[in-house]
This record gives sequence, structure tokens and C-alpha cells, in this order.
Amino acid sequence: MTFEGHSDRKIIWDQPEYTASTHVADLGEGQLMTFFHVDVYFLSKEILQDMLQRWQVFRKTVPIVLFAMGEVDDEKFHRFVSLVGFQKLKEIPCTDGKTRRLYVSWPPQEAQEQ
Repeated sequence: MTFEGHSDRKIIWDQPEYTASTHVADLGEGQLMTFFHVDVYFLSKEILQDMLQRWQVFRKTVPIVLFAMGEVDDEKFHRFVSLVGFQKLKEIPCTDGKTRRLYVSWPPQEAQEQ
């Protein structure tokens, strides 16, 4: 996957234990992909519950298609993105020679139609 350009990350939540953000990747010819990121510094059951509550509000108020791809594409990442409703879309060969899974989160109304 090659990007012509991308936007800076926009911080959604900046907590001591984690930071959530988005950025837009420009694929060219008017094709844009909005990626959702979560950088986790410390995780507990309570922090995960807080993340999930914030995610539910965010997802209802931001009805666009979102994508996610793990820098570390392991089962822990897969469980997390699946927990918040992302679905595996396909595997993508990356510029560092690794293949990673690309996930998609459909807007709430579209998810019900899928």
C-alpha cells in the first residue's frame, strides 16, 4: 500500500494511560483512508472499560469508515480491534517487508447492513 500523503494525527483522547488519535492517508485520485490509532502505555480492566466507553461515544458521533493496522500485528492487537468492532479486511504487504492485517470499522448504521 502506497500513500501519496497523509495528515498529522488528530488527538481524540489524551489520557495518562493511553492516547487515541486519527490521521488521514491520501491514496491519490481523491481516495482517502482515515486511520484510528491507540497508543497504550498502561492497561488494566478499568482502563479498558474507560476506552470502550469513550469508543462507543466516539463511534456514534463520527459516522465514517475507519481503518486500523497494527505496527505489531499479533493476536493481542487482533483481539483488541475485534473487541471494538473492527473487522479484518485483507492482508497488506508493507514497505518494511512485513505483511499486516488491515481492519475496517463501518459506521454504526452501515455495520447493521453488512
